[in-house]
Amino acid sequence: MFPKIQPASVLILLPFLLFACSSANAVSNPADCPVTTPDDPETDLYGPEGGLRVFINEGGWVDLPQDEHGYFNKVFWKYPGYSVTEDPRPGLKVSGKQLDGTATFVEASPATNAFGNPDLLGDAILTGVSIPKPGYWQLIGEYRGSQLTFVVWVGD
Repeated sequence: MFPKIQPASVLILLPFLLFACSSANAVSNPADCPVTTPDDPETDLYGPEGGLRVFINEGGWVDLPQDEHGYFNKVFWKYPGYSVTEDPRPGLKVSGKQLDGTATFVEASPATNAFGNPDLLGDAILTGVSIPKPGYWQLIGEYRGSQLTFVVWVGD
């Protein structure tokens, strides 16, 4: 449905994305700008093996609940060796920059943990993010020296 962006392509394509998705070239259709899709459609994981990874589904976030801070979504992250029992309140930080506008955010709420069947989710990090307004967003997760950047469409 959406074009796939490989990790190495983000740095090369970023200037083009910023132009194509700039407020002067405002988009109303998710097909107008590429979003990040899973590296492995079977697991919905995006990111490098051995580094921070995120569960993402085709990059589109629509019909999200809203509050005074914007559009809210839960984001699950994986990190090699992460253990719920050893780090129940992980120090993962999330920030975002709107690619088709000027809005930004730094998520203030603390991350927590999530665990499940080791063959499926296993131990994971859970964050809530509040996206101030709809559009194309570059999100950055940072944990234990590992950084992951991905692009999502947030729509009504």
